[in-house]
Amino acid sequence: MSCCSRCKRSSASSLQSAGRGRAPAIQLDRLVALLDDNIILRVPTKPPVTYGKAAARAGFERVFNAIPDLRGEVHRWGSGSDTVYIEMTFHATVGGKSISWRNVDRILFENGVAIERVAYFDPSKLRRALTGSIRGMMQYWRLRRG
Repeated sequence: MSCCSRCKRSSASSLQSAGRGRAPAIQLDRLVALLDDNIILRVPTKPPVTYGKAAARAGFERVFNAIPDLRGEVHRWGSGSDTVYIEMTFHATVGGKSISWRNVDRILFENGVAIERVAYFDPSKLRRALTGSIRGMMQYWRLRRG
């Protein structure tokens, strides 16, 4: 198995395990280890673009602290020569209610590490849950402030 194949399999596994409940540091470490120092993360939320491994780690930590039961259920994944696609559903309690939303990640690899991740999902359900109650607003505040 080539280095790129191992990285691609590991990225799907790490993304899935990092999204199971409150991410232990070891799982977050596994996820961050797959990222290039100059990784670019794009999502349809704020901030829409994150640059660099340190900022990526801080962003993942904010999400897991604000939404501690966030988990990802991977439905399928596939890869091309330098790209991994992961189709999943995220599940979480936001604003005291269980919600879920579909997501597809496109992760571009170079020299065995991820250099770009683009998450494709409709953020409207998550936004409504974050702004629809005091509990949700507290989670939103933790997302924004860390």
